[in-house]
Amino acid sequence: MLNLDIISKKITEQRKQMGLTQNELADRLYVTRQAVSKWEMGKSLPSIEVLLEMTELFDVTIDYMLDESDIKE
Repeated sequence: MLNLDIISKKITEQRKQMGLTQNELADRLYVTRQAVSKWEMGKSLPSIEVLLEMTELFDVTIDYMLDESDIKE
């Protein structure tokens, strides 16, 4: 089962590590800032396509984004 809390924390953590605002991340992923905000608050999940784009942007694996693992590669 997907854990929204874990995924939201990882999105927030990775965005901040890259020094991006929610708006800048939204622009890079071709979504709205509101969508990024909802992901980071754990109210919704990105689509699988956007999640894959995120893994490339953040240079992490899909497993890292979806589970409790601290391993990025």
